[in-house]
Amino acid sequence: NRLLAVVLDSPVLSQPTVKAFLAVGSSTGLPSVSARLGNLLELFELLLQRFPSCVSWLPLGLAEAAFENDSSEDDSETDASGAKGQGELLALLNSVKQRRDDALLIQQRLQQRQLGSGRDRRAGQTQPEDPAKDPVLTYTETPVFPSPEEMSGPAPKLRKAVVAGPVGSFPLHLDTHFHLLREDCLRSLRTGIQKYREGVTGRENRDIRVYSNVVIVGLSYTPAGIVYRVRFNCQARVRWEKSKRLLLGSLVCLCPSSAGFQEELMWATVARRNVEDLAKHMICLRFPTALEGGFQIGESYDMAETTVFFEAYQHVLHAMQQLDLESYPFLEYLTGVTTEVAPPSYLLPDLPQGPGDLFDFSAVVREDPGKRGADDNSDDSESEDSDEGREKEGDLAPPKQWRVLGPWPEKNVTALDDTQLEALKLCLTKEVAVVQGPPGTGKTFLGVQVVRVLLANPRPPSEVGQRRRVRWADEVALPKRNIKTPPILVVCYTNHALDQFLEQVVRFEPRVVRIGGRCSEAMEALNLFKMTYTSDRAENHRMWELHKLREELEHRITALCGLLSAKVLPMKELIRRNVCTEAQRKFFEELQNQLENELKEVLGEIRHHKITEQFLTDEAAEVSATLEVLTNPDEIDRAHSRLQDLHAQLSMEGQSLALLGFKADHIRKGLENPIQRWIEAGPAAPEEPPLPPPGDRVVAAEALQAGGDDDDDDGDDDELEREEGERMVGPQEGNVALKFAELGVAEAHVEAHTLGAAGLDPGLVEATDLEALPLVQRQRLHALWKARFHDKTLETLQQCCLQYEELTTQRKGLEENRHLRVLKDAAVIGVTTTGAAKYLGLLRLVGCQIVVVEEAAEVLEAHVLTALGSTTRHLILIGDHMQLRPKVTTHELEALNLGVSLFERLMNLKMPHVTLGVQRRMRPEIFELTSRLYPPITCHPSVMTRGPIRGMAHSLFFLTHGNPEEQDADLRSPRNPFEAELVAHIAAYLLRQGY
Repeated sequence: NRLLAVVLDSPVLSQPTVKAFLAVGSSTGLPSVSARLGNLLELFELLLQRFPSCVSWLPLGLAEAAFENDSSEDDSETDASGAKGQGELLALLNSVKQRRDDALLIQQRLQQRQLGSGRDRRAGQTQPEDPAKDPVLTYTETPVFPSPEEMSGPAPKLRKAVVAGPVGSFPLHLDTHFHLLREDCLRSLRTGIQKYREGVTGRENRDIRVYSNVVIVGLSYTPAGIVYRVRFNCQARVRWEKSKRLLLGSLVCLCPSSAGFQEELMWATVARRNVEDLAKHMICLRFPTALEGGFQIGESYDMAETTVFFEAYQHVLHAMQQLDLESYPFLEYLTGVTTEVAPPSYLLPDLPQGPGDLFDFSAVVREDPGKRGADDNSDDSESEDSDEGREKEGDLAPPKQWRVLGPWPEKNVTALDDTQLEALKLCLTKEVAVVQGPPGTGKTFLGVQVVRVLLANPRPPSEVGQRRRVRWADEVALPKRNIKTPPILVVCYTNHALDQFLEQVVRFEPRVVRIGGRCSEAMEALNLFKMTYTSDRAENHRMWELHKLREELEHRITALCGLLSAKVLPMKELIRRNVCTEAQRKFFEELQNQLENELKEVLGEIRHHKITEQFLTDEAAEVSATLEVLTNPDEIDRAHSRLQDLHAQLSMEGQSLALLGFKADHIRKGLENPIQRWIEAGPAAPEEPPLPPPGDRVVAAEALQAGGDDDDDDGDDDELEREEGERMVGPQEGNVALKFAELGVAEAHVEAHTLGAAGLDPGLVEATDLEALPLVQRQRLHALWKARFHDKTLETLQQCCLQYEELTTQRKGLEENRHLRVLKDAAVIGVTTTGAAKYLGLLRLVGCQIVVVEEAAEVLEAHVLTALGSTTRHLILIGDHMQLRPKVTTHELEALNLGVSLFERLMNLKMPHVTLGVQRRMRPEIFELTSRLYPPITCHPSVMTRGPIRGMAHSLFFLTHGNPEEQDADLRSPRNPFEAELVAHIAAYLLRQGY
């Protein structure tokens, strides 16, 4: 009674479902003490398994006392009322106590680490001497982008990842993998910059690629926001259409050209890559804060690009920092606390809202058991006996439905071989399933069949922490919910493997959505960013509003760039921006009034001369008409003389009008910008010649195009992560580029700050008699005003850009809502590991509860961990750790176990797994090369009957040669042209044999 009172008074354990659970035990009357105690112990075990921290408030002592006081007569069996016997209760109590001890041990270790961290902080130690002995969790606060200090110091001390046995603290395990992964990304950049500081450049420094004379030439409007458009100088001759340089998402380090990467380091990523722009040495960069205050117009920078593809790292690292450990699934398995894997929590018994664990296997059951499919793995010797058995049984149709948590049919009635069927059973009955598939055993085929069965048996999303071990009674009616089954998330390492998997799924399930770019032609129509979606009226209206606001900001930014590009400061901007003194402002206002008066006088003179010209023209016309009728020679001579005088006067009037028109145009030009007129009117001092034009002080654009001569980048590197970065691209829209180079912004900015800082004295700055200043002083004073104007205008430009970024973020939110509706309507979502991290927020909102990872042994553990979330109830890992391991860029980190996948680690923990045992790919003599690495594997009959290869004496042979490899100047991996040519000739030879 005391135990029940504590339970029912608890704010956690007093929920209606828990009370209903405690009522289980008897169909009539009150449940017995044993029934209630058994249900409580099962509940305590469940809580300790999911939430070890609850050990501090669970009433386990009262539960032990209640067990000792229970006087049930049957000590081994369950009685008729459903109560457990003493033997069963004792086993359950011991299991709970073991879990309690494990939870207390974990809690004790966490407290010790916290105490140690507190002592270190009090002692002023920010970094432990040995992270393996004194761990401090910093992964949530460590920035993904490096700091300038990291580029100067030595490589950090890193913990070795645990790959065998329990890992202890899961946060500590995450911290270890975070820093290992981050170091794998940044080590080559650190090494390359340190070598560069020591004078090691060119081919001797393969860790970074350096570009010089990097200058801002414009801004571009992209779907991601505003990015910087820069021009650079590349000493190498690069075939950009094939090169892996400056890929989308690549990390670059920038610093002023005079700093030599010693200080003032800034970080950016490639935001837009266009081959035509690269041929002109142009690229678009985006900084972590969108607009970088230290990246100045008119400055020249050096840029170092790391050879490690940053895009494949940054999204995973960001996703690791966002993991919610309070609701993270499968911690008991991931930490190695237990290897007893429970069934998926969504497999509830028969209840009003679903069929529980009753599954329909029609998708994999053979229609005619008498016929053997191509994939049937039964031995020929068993064929006759099996056929006789079927005749005796009357050729009964095989069952198509059975409970996955109950007994399965004794005979294999599916199209799978026995090991594939065993793997299917494991995948459906364990919430964390591990399937090893040696070469040719049908890993992908099995994964597709698992997805097919799961799709044929949809289940509603289960609550957090709900597990199959809870014995719900049939009479307990939970609230019926009309909730759609969440889609299945399929994760693969490469785009090719993902497309290959989804192309098989789409044959039986059309509701497939592929996330990410550069997919196969067959999956193009199912790409999330290419699919059509519906929107409500309010959303469409908001999208239109954002579009109009962005357009207005684009026009304003364009206008500001135009002002920045002006050679001479507009007068109205001089006054409005308050960049000169009041006396100077009045001088230009008076100058403007003077010009307006001069223009009025000139226009008056023009009108007078035009009237005179008209009179002379009319008189000349009359004299010409008189000449036609005159007959007297004297009168004719006088008329000719008068006509000549009139033409001479008209010529003089025309010249006067031309001069006056030129003068009026000159005055009008001065009125457009009186400052320009003032500068041009200044006399040059005889002892001080005018300053040269700004073009002579700025590096010419042609000089930035100068290239090297011998570094030929053929771009043959096949690094999967680099390719991934190109593919993870969303929908593109028209990119508008504001080219500062064409507008002259860079030159104008340099001119303003160069002249404005040259030899200015306070008297000149506060000068009132501007008319008396010589030309050079007028130029310098104007440059000072222009520098002030540029600084203020750039502040306004930055504010506009920030507003544009905010509107872009809002637009992304609306687009994500549209994408979310598409994803929630899907049955299967396919994404690469990098894509799963990049679109983590979107996938969290979808709430996938089943995650299938293909080729899981080739995926870094961090990539898989970020694909899981609070809604994940079922994880299926399919791979083979005996083949390729995950790729690690820094070889030294392999010794710290970074290259060990989660798949391999769970195998080391002896997690329940199945190894597929029938291979259908290789001829027996080839299979023999790998068979000793695995448990006994058999060859399918189909590979035993394959004929010899036409034109070949043997099906397997080894060829050795002495042609050395070549090291590409721009790639880490070597190449062997002789081997490539040899393979090409062999392929051509086989084609001539009819293949």
